[in-house]
Amino acid sequence: MNSYKQTDATSTSYAIIGKIWNNGLKEMPRGFILSNDRQFVAGSTVLLDKEAGLGFKTDRNMPTGTILEKGTPLAIFANENRRTEKDPNFSVSALLPAEKAEALIAGIKANKAVYDAAHPKKVL
Repeated sequence: MNSYKQTDATSTSYAIIGKIWNNGLKEMPRGFILSNDRQFVAGSTVLLDKEAGLGFKTDRNMPTGTILEKGTPLAIFANENRRTEKDPNFSVSALLPAEKAEALIAGIKANKAVYDAAHPKKVL
């Protein structure tokens, strides 16, 4: 879930920063614009819209001190590969300048590698 897609002919990219499980909203917005600077903490719950009850859980491998500036667009994409109830219904991606997105993705991948090495999967 730590990938990005290059947007057409621009220098911006999406970086997946979190997940949403269906929380009873009848209609999920397609995106959200940050109204102020926000610092994101790995594995924490972020409330975007209190009235609508719209929030998401940040990626547990997000680098410490990740700050997104006011006006940063967040896109909400449906999870096409959802297999079980444990899988999120939606992903939350930040549209960032390509260099910043790639640095964020690299940090997430590095933290995931450290986590995976410390928590090897059990083979049955």
